Amino acid sequence: MKSYRISNAPDVHTPRLDEELRAALGAAYLGVSTDGDGVRVHLTDGATVSDEALAEATVLAHDHTQPSSVEAVQTEANARCAAATGAVNAADLVTLLADLAAADTVDDLREQVMALARVVSHLAVAQGFAPAVEDVYGV
Repeated sequence: MKSYRISNAPDVHTPRLDEELRAALGAAYLGVSTDGDGVRVHLTDGATVSDEALAEATVLAHDHTQPSSVEAVQTEANARCAAATGAVNAADLVTLLADLAAADTVDDLREQVMALARVVSHLAVAQGFAPAVEDVYGV
C-alpha cells in the first residue's frame, strides 16, 4: 500500500471525498484519512504517478460543503418524512371519518375513501414504508 499525503488540502468532508476519490481512481484507491497535517490518500502498490496526481487534483478540487450521496439520500428521506408527518397531523380524521360514514352516493364514498387513502399514504411515508406518497396507492 502507498500513502500519499496532501498537506495543502482544503477543508474536507471525508465521506464525500471518499466517494470522489473512489470514482476518480477506481481499483487503485484504497481509502482516505485525515489528521492535523492534511489528507492522506491510500493507494494500491500498483498505483502510478498519474494516479497520485489524480488523487491530489481530486482532493484539491474537493468541495467540503457537499454531502455524500448517502447523506443526500438521508436528507431527502428526512424531508419527505417531515412533510408526511405534517400532512398526517393536519388531517382532520374526525371529520374525514364522519364524512365517510355519512356518504350516501358512490361518488361521495369514493371521494372519502380516497381522502382516507391519502392519509394512510402519508402515514406509510412517515413510518418509512414508502419513499413518497405517490408510490402508495398512486395518490
